[in-house]
Amino acid sequence: MEEFLKYLKSLDSNRQMRMLFMLEAGIYLSDNCDYYTDFGTYPDYQNLGFDKQVRTSFYKQYSKFLFSIPDDMFNKPDEKAKSDWEILKESLLEELNLNREIFEYQYQSFLIGLRLKTMRMCSKKEFSTRSNLSLSKINQIEDYCFLAKVNDIFMYVKNGLGQEFKLDFLRKV
Repeated sequence: MEEFLKYLKSLDSNRQMRMLFMLEAGIYLSDNCDYYTDFGTYPDYQNLGFDKQVRTSFYKQYSKFLFSIPDDMFNKPDEKAKSDWEILKESLLEELNLNREIFEYQYQSFLIGLRLKTMRMCSKKEFSTRSNLSLSKINQIEDYCFLAKVNDIFMYVKNGLGQEFKLDFLRKV
């Protein structure tokens, strides 16, 4: 845990959040087939195996941390595991000096990126041509949706996925 915390502290706050988002998604979305939480592999299960990200230090630390958690918290996300994660998350947020409200808000945006990633059923290179977005913009949307511009998400959905994009703001009276 100390090694993982040391690694997290070496990251900028966006990558710290991304790591915690991935852990949170692993707990809460593990049984939800609408979300693709197997971080680092292609969503269309091509024979390409793992993409380059899996070999980075970031993903190595993520995997190493998952396997170091006692009581199999991330492999059996039952109510006890969720409770244990909430306690662990609270201590990590405090240790990293990250605001819980901001974490929760940005996590919801992260879920949008995950959902979009599941809908992209081709390689990023092919999708880049179709959507007219650069590979870095596609990565930003899928991995850090909370940092993406609305126009880029629009192009991802409209051009890349060929679906309607609509923002709907409800007013409370």
